[in-house]
Amino acid sequence: MQSDRLKGAAQGFGEHVASIGLWLAAAALLIIVALNGVNIVLRYFFLDSLSWAEEAMDYLMVFSVYTGAVSVAWRQAHIRIDAFLNYAPLRYRRAMNVASTLVMVAILVPVTIASFSVVVQLFQF
Repeated sequence: MQSDRLKGAAQGFGEHVASIGLWLAAAALLIIVALNGVNIVLRYFFLDSLSWAEEAMDYLMVFSVYTGAVSVAWRQAHIRIDAFLNYAPLRYRRAMNVASTLVMVAILVPVTIASFSVVVQLFQF
């Protein structure tokens, strides 16, 4: 009984965090659109632009990807080819899910390590 309540609370908390991540990603994308629109008007009608707009839009795009990834990961809505999983017998699906998760981790760990070193180099520059 206690375990079910704890599991339900964790599930609710995860859904809440995923929802916040989705809203933050959407807000960042809307800010990007608005900022780009303002910059276009300034550039073509006033022959001036916001010097920081391009970088702000770049950072907002990265922010929206990472906050949206929280929601996608929690809800398991990421894109994957699951034809094998759908046609596999039920007793093998759990093992296939674990295997696909391990493959994903095996791919993403080196990417994360390489990305971290690139970011460190950029900050040192």
